[in-house]
Amino acid sequence: MGGKVVKTLVLFVLLACRAGAQEPVQVPTETRDLPVINAGFEAANPLQGWSANPRAVADPEAPHSGRQSVRVTIPPEQTDMTGVYLTQQVPVLEGQLYQAEAWIKTKGVVAKELGERFSTGGTVILEWLDKKGEWLAAGAYADGSYGDTDWRRVATGTIRAPKGAGFAQIFLALRATGTAWFDDVKLTEVRRHVILRQPPFGATVADNTPRFQWEYAERADANLELSPDPNFPRGKTVTVARVPHSEASPRRPLAPGRWYWRVRLADDDADSVVWYFDQTAPVTQDCTEPTVTPAHAYLAQPRQPVTVKFADNVRVTRVTLTLDGRDVTAGARVGRTSVRYVPERDWEPGLHRLVVEVADAAGNQAACTSFLNRMPGVMRKEWLRQGGIAHAGKPRFLLGMYGVRKEDIAEMAAAGYDFVHAYNWDGPGSNESALEYLDEAHRHGIQAFIGFDRARLRAWDEAFVAERVAALGRHPALLAWYLFDEPDLGHQYVPPDQLRALYRLIKALDPNHPVIVTVAQSHLVKEYHHSYDVYWSMDYGTTAHVATNYDRHRALIGPRVPQMSIVHCYDQKQPGPNRGGNPDPAKFEPGPAMLRANAFMAIAHGSSGLCWWWWGQGSDAFLTVAKVPTAWAALKETVRQIKELRPVLEAQRPARQWVEKPAEGVEIHLWERKLPDRAVIIAVNRDPKPCDLTLRSSLLRGRARATVLFEERTVPVRDGRLSDHFAPLDVHVYEVR
Repeated sequence: MGGKVVKTLVLFVLLACRAGAQEPVQVPTETRDLPVINAGFEAANPLQGWSANPRAVADPEAPHSGRQSVRVTIPPEQTDMTGVYLTQQVPVLEGQLYQAEAWIKTKGVVAKELGERFSTGGTVILEWLDKKGEWLAAGAYADGSYGDTDWRRVATGTIRAPKGAGFAQIFLALRATGTAWFDDVKLTEVRRHVILRQPPFGATVADNTPRFQWEYAERADANLELSPDPNFPRGKTVTVARVPHSEASPRRPLAPGRWYWRVRLADDDADSVVWYFDQTAPVTQDCTEPTVTPAHAYLAQPRQPVTVKFADNVRVTRVTLTLDGRDVTAGARVGRTSVRYVPERDWEPGLHRLVVEVADAAGNQAACTSFLNRMPGVMRKEWLRQGGIAHAGKPRFLLGMYGVRKEDIAEMAAAGYDFVHAYNWDGPGSNESALEYLDEAHRHGIQAFIGFDRARLRAWDEAFVAERVAALGRHPALLAWYLFDEPDLGHQYVPPDQLRALYRLIKALDPNHPVIVTVAQSHLVKEYHHSYDVYWSMDYGTTAHVATNYDRHRALIGPRVPQMSIVHCYDQKQPGPNRGGNPDPAKFEPGPAMLRANAFMAIAHGSSGLCWWWWGQGSDAFLTVAKVPTAWAALKETVRQIKELRPVLEAQRPARQWVEKPAEGVEIHLWERKLPDRAVIIAVNRDPKPCDLTLRSSLLRGRARATVLFEERTVPVRDGRLSDHFAPLDVHVYEVR
């Protein structure tokens, strides 16, 4: 009995529906407004339903709608968080999408850090609480309003409630000085539905293992359910579980008759409508496609063979191979479950596509493309647990900068930086422009890490990934692949299993360059394990925050995974003109002391290399060191000092780390390492307070004095101890020989 030729062309499909059967309406997206208590502040008690706020009062003058709005004023002299928020908790469902909005008007709003929190202006914030009402996870900030603005709608992005969420917490925020009015608050639930495509509703299908296809707004694992009963009872339902793409076929033949089907996305709390089809092929008919497993590979040898495996429920009877559009079947050795191809001549450098097509006796077909990458002469670069990156086995403690345009590379090289990055290729930037960027870096003796178009990664575009890896992987200035920057955020979400699959593809094609990932939300870090070679923690903030955040992420990723710290060199308190601010370079923070302390704090906690965010990439979104000469000079001096310490930092020897507490509320974080010819101790004052410290170390025993590097002085050592004074956020580097 004959089978189908290709699954995408199902035989004998009749679209005539049975009498009385109507196709269910499919709606991709539905929204509903959740009840926000006193959303327009019209209640007799204007703040009913909202948190208490001594800075908030009802204002009947010119509300956005209704009789009144609420007004919040933060005086210019305030430094703490008093009155900066009005909050309300609203029940939500984990896995669903939500957006918060409010209408906001401002007068005289000026950016100011309050309570050591960066300024937001007048805005709305959405965060997540667990089912007990305890804080669970960060969410999203809307754009802030500064200066004098009329009423405008301000909304967060649409973000997904994380696992364990029970409530959304809406913040009406004025983290700035001045006055903001708030009115007409909304919390919208956005439900995305699965849209069924094939087999069509009411179709007659002569195929006992038909291919089912559906659509969803984003990539999500799906459960395909099939049953002869429209209620899908247990025991009568066939489930194809955790389907990563939007199509699947049942593993076993379906009996002739009417079958109902639906798709459920358990992780996203989304279901499709129910469709049916009539299956007419007998169970004994072979309608099952063969399967072909891709064999993506890095071609280390000039004539490296490639083996592609396949399988079928009966037996594969025909195999054809096409290499880069040329039929090479004659040169292949076909076995029962695999085919082995050995090239007639050496592989040419670059990307090759090997398409293997197989068919069984019933005419069922399948095809699969394997990407093969030949990159001769490429130096292996491996991120180490300590000491930075090994270039051909030699450790190098490297320093990098984000947001560097091609025209800025010369300045970065002159400043002593080793690698750079631009976000062009995290977006639609071409391979050709990336090569030009790498050429410029190479001309100046530095390297770059390059990303991938996030939209293409979200679409699971393996061909795009393979093309980028092959196009850039041979360039000597390529340091590493920047797989994804914050894949956990709702507006650019990539599921962990999808990111792991893309990571495996990159490593299959290029084992010579490390792969980097950053994760924004610490509670999701573990979800992205095994999708990177090195994890970069975003340790932006105070020197104390650098220490705690780095250690928190180290605990989450485990002791064996390389970790590098990203510290900040932009002003978190003063937004740039693109964000409504009017920053004053004279008030730039972090100042010289914090720039140095943050870098050395990351080193003291074990960072394997160091990178700063960011130079600015020509943007006015933030005030960065690029526009503050004194800060840039201080940062360059910090870079110079770290580079002078490279022999110590790169040494593959144990390092001791510990903390001293010389005074109430003051901590000195210490790191030491012994080399054959000397020993070095790094001491960092975590706090903006002065102190005196006496430290004891076995490395000081038998020494009379210690040199304080970069300070042109020495300190006496007695009985293995030295004493020194630390200014606020001070760093001392001691050397004994």
